[in-house]
Amino acid sequence: MDDSERIARLLLELKMDAETLGKSIGKNDGDTIRNVLKGKNNLSAKLASAIAKKHNINYVWLMTGEGEIIKAEKDKGQRGPDSSGFSLGDKDFVIKQQQELITSQRGLIEKLLAQIEKLQNHDK
Repeated sequence: MDDSERIARLLLELKMDAETLGKSIGKNDGDTIRNVLKGKNNLSAKLASAIAKKHNINYVWLMTGEGEIIKAEKDKGQRGPDSSGFSLGDKDFVIKQQQELITSQRGLIEKLLAQIEKLQNHDK
C-alpha cells in the first residue's frame, strides 16, 4: 500500500476529506493532503507525525501500512520525555528507518564516486 492509498484509507477511517484533515493539523487548506493523494508528493515524516499526533493514528501504519490504523490503547501512555506525541516504539522505528536510508544512500554515493573515478581514469 503506497502513501496515497494509506491517506485515502485514513480519510475514510476518519470520515474526513482532504480539506478537513489538512485544516485539522494547521494547514490553510487540503492541498498538502491532496498532493499525497494524487501521488504528486510522498508522505513526509513531519506530515505523518502531525496527523498521528492530532488523530491518535499509528505512525508506523501511516508510514508503512504495517499494524493497525488507530493507535492501540496500550501505546497511548508510552510517550517519550519530550512529549512529542510519538510513542517510544514509533521513535525506534523512525531511527531504524533513517539508519537504513543512510546506509542505502552511502552505498549509492560510493558507487557514484567509483563511476566518476573510472570516467576520470578513462579520459586520461
